[in-house]
Amino acid sequence: MGSGTIDAGVFNAHVQVFELSKWAELVAGVAKCAADKACIVVSLHLRVLENKAQGVQGGFDAHVVFVFNSMPEAWLAALPQQTKDALSMSGGLKDFPYISTTKLDYDPDLASYLSQLSSWNMLQALPAVHSLLKGGVYA
Repeated sequence: MGSGTIDAGVFNAHVQVFELSKWAELVAGVAKCAADKACIVVSLHLRVLENKAQGVQGGFDAHVVFVFNSMPEAWLAALPQQTKDALSMSGGLKDFPYISTTKLDYDPDLASYLSQLSSWNMLQALPAVHSLLKGGVYA
């Protein structure tokens, strides 16, 4: 088996399902949330492109709410000091919440912290999710 790289154009042709023209809008939304030190939630209306490799028919619009893994300051500030101390220590939590998606053996503390942060992020995303379910656009 050889190793190497896959050209970005080839890779994107096999995974892309949204129009590239909306990428800058997504990046700007993420940057604004990060600058505001808030939960990173971006809501967009996107044209779905055909992608035979992924089995996506395309040709329709989708309202998509992106909720990104991040460490919002409000969540961190609300934690008890003992939890803040545990998250700042080295070891299995030193990169929290940026944990490799290939990690297969989560210790109980890490799983609990990730679960709690994800729950908090989704609660912050509720206005965007409600808007999505009602057919609107959340700003």
